[in-house]
Amino acid sequence: AGLLSAAIAVVILPWHLYNSPSVIVYFLGGLGALLGPLYGIIVTDYYLIRRCRVNLPQLYSESPEAAYHYSGGFNLRAV
Repeated sequence: AGLLSAAIAVVILPWHLYNSPSVIVYFLGGLGALLGPLYGIIVTDYYLIRRCRVNLPQLYSESPEAAYHYSGGFNLRAV
């Protein structure tokens, strides 16, 4: 989420923020509109689907058989 916010901030030309303070309100509203649903999905997955249980040894394992293994930067089951 932090990297996404930084990329969006660079794209919208942050030096224009100093010219008009009202742009900050629009930026924060747009950022909330983008990150709010993502946060909702993450929270729903943790509380309702996984029932607050995370397998920590599997989370930090580099084994291809691990539950949270990803290939090429993407966890295909998560996508």
